[in-house]
This record gives sequence, structure tokens and C-alpha cells, in this order.
Amino acid sequence: MEKLADLLNITYNNVRPQKGKILISQPFLSDGCFQRSVVLLTECSKKAVLGFVLNKPLFINLDDLTDIFPPGNFQLSIGGPVAADTLHYLHTFAHIPDAIEVGSGIYWGGKVETVRQLLSISVMKPENIRFFLGYSGWTSEQLEDELKRNSWLVGDIRPAQIFRPTRDLWENSVKNIGEPYQLWTSFPEYPGYN
Repeated sequence: MEKLADLLNITYNNVRPQKGKILISQPFLSDGCFQRSVVLLTECSKKAVLGFVLNKPLFINLDDLTDIFPPGNFQLSIGGPVAADTLHYLHTFAHIPDAIEVGSGIYWGGKVETVRQLLSISVMKPENIRFFLGYSGWTSEQLEDELKRNSWLVGDIRPAQIFRPTRDLWENSVKNIGEPYQLWTSFPEYPGYN
């Protein structure tokens, strides 16, 4: 396995995690929630790191879960394994009270009533808000340990990729890191099936 790891160049890329960056899982991470995942970091402090998995859709709409918001075509995604019974949202609206800026026009949370109003008058659309069940969370030491064990790469993401994720978000994110990691995308997701 060590030779295979060398061949696939599985080493942390030494970019520090921070709010607005993404974590890209290495191809052998077997945790179901984080397998080939891309996690947008929304908080990164000395105490805790929080974020949302961007590429794990649930294939159900918000309407199927709650009637808090007006009907619409808003798909739910798994945000992570922590507090899976909580609803969170990322959006592009700076003026929502209590919203936390994550980076370059991306906001997390904010006053539910304002979001409800913007949805009811169709100002908010699926291309500028995403809903998540649960979130991903680490202590800063826990994430640091996972980075040292080469479980993650740290990278950048464009807003369009957050709100219109494609099935190949993980592959594209790996490719954006650079040449040394290109082979990751060729490795089968389930090698035992080949």
C-alpha cells in the first residue's frame, strides 16, 4: 500500500485551511459521508472548524422535509454527519441579517424570516441558495491531525461551483490543485469491484 500511496502522491498540499476554502478528500478516504467529498469551510478558528459537504445530494426537495419555506425546487444535500437533524443554508445575499460571510460573496445562515420572504417573492432561486441537513465539524487539532495523515487537500472554489455543483465536483477540484494529483481522478471509487 505504501508504494501505491507513493504512486498516487497522497500528501497534504500544505495550504492552510481557512474560511472560504474547500477540503478535498483523498481517494481512499472510506468514511461514507466524506468519501470523495468536497467540503466548503464556513468557520475556521482555533477552537473549531465547520463546513458543508457540497457534493452529496439527497435527491429530495426542501418541500419534502419542511413547510417553513415557500414551495420551490430546492434540493437538499448532506452537509455532514454532525447534527443531521438541523437545516443550514449557504447563499449569495449580503443583506440578510445575521448572515456570516464565508468569502467572496458567499454567506452562511442568517435570519430565517428574511430568507422566507425572499423565497416567497422568488428573489432567491436555486442558483443562489443551497440547503443542507447537518454539517461537518472538527476541533482544530482534529483537522490538523487529519491533514497530517494526508486525508485532505485544501483548495479554492468558485461560487458557481457551490451553487451549481456537478457530479464531477470532486474530480474537478482535484484537477484544480495541480498536476501531482491528477492520477487520483483515474483511481476507481470502489477498486474491489474492478
